[in-house]
Amino acid sequence: MAVSIINPGLNEVPRASRSKLAATDILSGRWVFVDASERCVLPGSQASGLFLALEGNLIHTGTATDFGGSPFASTAAVSLPSAVANNEVALAYGNFLYVVGPEGCDPSAALNNGVLAKPDAFGRLIVASGQADATCVILKRVVDGGGLTTQLTVRSMGK
Repeated sequence: MAVSIINPGLNEVPRASRSKLAATDILSGRWVFVDASERCVLPGSQASGLFLALEGNLIHTGTATDFGGSPFASTAAVSLPSAVANNEVALAYGNFLYVVGPEGCDPSAALNNGVLAKPDAFGRLIVASGQADATCVILKRVVDGGGLTTQLTVRSMGK
């Protein structure tokens, strides 16, 4: 599932393409950081300067249980030809609403409605310790019968 912007028009969302670091896989719907060389890298523990990967080099095509790869990569994903050819990732930055599938969160995190969230070292959302390190707020969480997150609606804080 690719990330979907809920804003009235995609042209209202600031977006840019950046090359990714070496062979790093960046899944659509995860958070990334732009390093000093203007390359996309996994965010680590940074809580600012984060971008949402609207179109990474991989798009998850499976279910919430398909993340057995390392590190937490989808085992049911497809490569995007444009990203493979140009080594680029399409990014969004700023305050906006989006919906993302299970690739966008840690399935064990308590990401309930109203919870402040931040990215972990793999670009997935986890619960933030407070307003200072939060990058977004969870507006809606959809789960399957087993309790795994299948879809998140999130409002970005533009950090």
